[in-house]
Amino acid sequence: MKKTLKISEGTHRRLKQLGRKGETFDDIIKKLLPPEDSDSRKERMEKLEDLGKIAREKKRKEIETGKLEKTDSGWRVNLGEA
Repeated sequence: MKKTLKISEGTHRRLKQLGRKGETFDDIIKKLLPPEDSDSRKERMEKLEDLGKIAREKKRKEIETGKLEKTDSGWRVNLGEA
């Protein structure tokens, strides 16, 4: 299915410069984007999931130790005695 995208003149010019004679914009864009099933895409997703796990674990520890506290308006960081 074909879709129409609105792009700026500058983007149009840059895409034309990237392509070779006879290439469509679709061909040019496919070259620029990694394929859906590429290893690099999978690796990036795994790294993001790992970072999410680390952040959740850090938040859990801060809550357990009392450094981070849930309030009605959000989260409060307890920095200790002033």
